[in-house]
Amino acid sequence: MTISVAVVPIPFVGHLNPFLAVVKALVKAGARVTCFGDASIKKAVVKAGAEYRFYYGSLFEPDEKHYTLAVAKVKEERGLPDVPHPLSRAQVATLCIHEMAAAVAAVNPDVIVFDPFATDAVVVSRLLNIPPVSLIPYSGMGIMGDEAWSLGHTDISLAELIASKEFQEVREGMKAACGIDPFDESLPMQHFSKDLNIVTVIEELTRSLDPVRDPIAFGYNKEAQEKQVFVGGCVELDARQNGLMDDPKEHEFLCEKIDEARKAGKQILLASLGTVVTGFLWESPPDGFKIGGCDTGRAFFEAVAGCLVKAVGVEALVQKVFVILVCGPFPNAAEGLGELPPNVVCAKSIRQAELLTQCDAFLSHLGANSMTEALIAGKPLIPFPAFGDQPCNAQVVLKNGAASGSWEMWRSGQSATVEAVRASVVEVLDQSGSCRKNAIRLGEKIQSAGGGEAAAKALLDFVSRQQCENQSPKVNGAVASL
Repeated sequence: MTISVAVVPIPFVGHLNPFLAVVKALVKAGARVTCFGDASIKKAVVKAGAEYRFYYGSLFEPDEKHYTLAVAKVKEERGLPDVPHPLSRAQVATLCIHEMAAAVAAVNPDVIVFDPFATDAVVVSRLLNIPPVSLIPYSGMGIMGDEAWSLGHTDISLAELIASKEFQEVREGMKAACGIDPFDESLPMQHFSKDLNIVTVIEELTRSLDPVRDPIAFGYNKEAQEKQVFVGGCVELDARQNGLMDDPKEHEFLCEKIDEARKAGKQILLASLGTVVTGFLWESPPDGFKIGGCDTGRAFFEAVAGCLVKAVGVEALVQKVFVILVCGPFPNAAEGLGELPPNVVCAKSIRQAELLTQCDAFLSHLGANSMTEALIAGKPLIPFPAFGDQPCNAQVVLKNGAASGSWEMWRSGQSATVEAVRASVVEVLDQSGSCRKNAIRLGEKIQSAGGGEAAAKALLDFVSRQQCENQSPKVNGAVASL
């Protein structure tokens, strides 16, 4: 009997890409996979071999490709009050939770796999009595712990969030909508499974929850933390979602520039601060949201890129280093940097995993995807974390000797100097240096962990065990009342 798998990712590139690798492996193993979301993910999930279905009911139009903008419009039209960012998805889901559940029920899934940020998916799994599995597309549960939450996500602590009026209002709103309390067993952005959690890094690069450092998160998730499988990097080049756009002409141009630089005897440094910084957070991040210590994505980009172009613009490095600087989709994004040195070229968007194989080192925001892709390619890193899991990722690659950076990782946009960046550029480009050797070592460990195929095997084995333990047919108990 073919196993049916429902998949609910969130529509951000860094979160989506590990799901695509797992989806492709599941399809290859013979599973029927259906991905639920908005039109922005449709092309990528179909390319990975899955069926796509629109997930948001009457909330917005099925051809909508900008989830964040669509949600903001819905909140304005429906008069929803402002809530802290971690509660936003749950708040909006109360308006269409039964439509979400009906969409999932229609494919009669044996299991539902979801991003831990997707409060709605957890509620749907309980409404339909479907076994839940979380796929963690970042470096472990501790990334969302009490300490990392306060330092890396927002200016409201986890304790303050769950004590807030807004938290209770969203909680009661979901209970009123469908009878399910979304936060009785898990917390916002921490919707882990008590049955199986697939972590898309190796354990060596993971931050776990600690009972002393993370008392609230550990208390909620102690049982879930004992049910983890570490599968290494889930990277699949032909299924990968490439940034905010994929311009073949720009990719061809960059490859030509790399060839020219190689012929001139130069080393290649790729520099990207991620699609969220240069997209969603560029002008108006959520209230209280700090990006590497800066108020906006633009300010962070200009601080980091400003340091970089000055660092590599000295004569000694102009002759030795060629830099590809990813600026994102906004017009004139690099305007604030002034005149660029001749060894720096800007790009709107890149095929990152592919270009990493052609470069020598990577200046990165250290999102989990970027960290994994760089290490698989054996490339040492210069870390400029912006928010979320990124400062923790930076600390762990520095600890493992695969990166160079002497500035404060929780405030990287404010604490780095031109001199420090120049020293790091020189260090990571040392072909015989320890950074390169350690990046290669970690990359080999990541690849040996199995990636998407290991994740698919863990998931299908879980479903088989569930079916053996419960020989009675599936009961989607809430379907009749949807």
